[in-house]
Amino acid sequence: MFLHGDGRTNLLYRSSLLNDNSGSVINSTDSDLLEYIREMKPTKCVINPPYENNLPIRFTQQAIDYLEPNGKLIIIMPTPTLIKNIKNGGLTKNLHKVAKLDFVIRMPKQLFNEQKRTVNTSIFGFTKTPHHEDDEVLFYNMTNDGLVSIQHKGRVDVYNRWNDIENMLIDAINNSKEVEGLCEKRKIFKDGDLIPSGVQNQKESKYPLVKIKNLFDYEEGSLQSSKADEDGEYDFITASSVWSKHSKYTHDCEAIIYAVQASGSLGRSHYVNGKFIVSNLCFVLTKKNNPKYEINMEFYNIYFKAIREQLVADLADGTSKLTIIPTVLEEYFIEYIPIDIQNKYIEAHLPKYRELQKKFADAERLMKKGMKDFL
Repeated sequence: MFLHGDGRTNLLYRSSLLNDNSGSVINSTDSDLLEYIREMKPTKCVINPPYENNLPIRFTQQAIDYLEPNGKLIIIMPTPTLIKNIKNGGLTKNLHKVAKLDFVIRMPKQLFNEQKRTVNTSIFGFTKTPHHEDDEVLFYNMTNDGLVSIQHKGRVDVYNRWNDIENMLIDAINNSKEVEGLCEKRKIFKDGDLIPSGVQNQKESKYPLVKIKNLFDYEEGSLQSSKADEDGEYDFITASSVWSKHSKYTHDCEAIIYAVQASGSLGRSHYVNGKFIVSNLCFVLTKKNNPKYEINMEFYNIYFKAIREQLVADLADGTSKLTIIPTVLEEYFIEYIPIDIQNKYIEAHLPKYRELQKKFADAERLMKKGMKDFL
């Protein structure tokens, strides 16, 4: 309609970002446009901003600035946008001073497959009013929207499931209704700390939340995954589930190796104790010397495995290849379980697990030997 010039759409052809990073209007022309938009008294805004260069948070701020008090903003953007801007000049906290987060709908990763992009996105709903620490946010999981990706046709409702899913979604959002296994209300502030992915419910856990950086030191791995040397004597740990070998080692310690790149292996963790070298697709996590938070590394390796899906869903970022950014990972809150409980868990479960691992390895060897004899 705009291209046909019907004259009734009120569409403006220019950049909608009128403020610089400090929040100041860039020039007089922008000031005039901002005043014009405000004269229109917009009460609703729906946007899908560009995802590069951390633009989503700026578009969110600008849209809120346009809106009338209690106006509504719906924006689809990378899921970690709010988390990764907690430290970036406090942009997320500043946003919540003027905008209440009402709901977050986690979307399927296949959403942009037709554009040959893998993006971890969510739909965020805001109201232009301050977000108070006691306000609850409805977190809705729609990673399965019932649609199927078909080549050259996009995502199609092959099994006629979308209408039911859509109705359930609209009902939950409009009525801020919890549905077991699908959506729940969570606060995003705890003791003054902002946790955009939501504070775990007390019914789910009685343990305190602590930032990863308060429990572990980390450093990046150093070697490309393709540089394995199978004649070497030291473990070479990559994002893969299977370890390789190398002739040199860079570490001789107890550690958790955490995959932060390699999309299919994102969030995979390995426990190691000894001499090893690590792929540059991974972080080496070592426990801090902090008497307040004693760590059993084998326990937390299992813990990271247990929360892998949730952590990756909260933090995976990128417009073509998903990664976990170090500065974002270190700010992520996880539960601190007392050391005596950690130790009892390992004593109760790890011996049985290792025994089963050995039996499986023995059975696999016998199976391979049987195939060789058969051939």
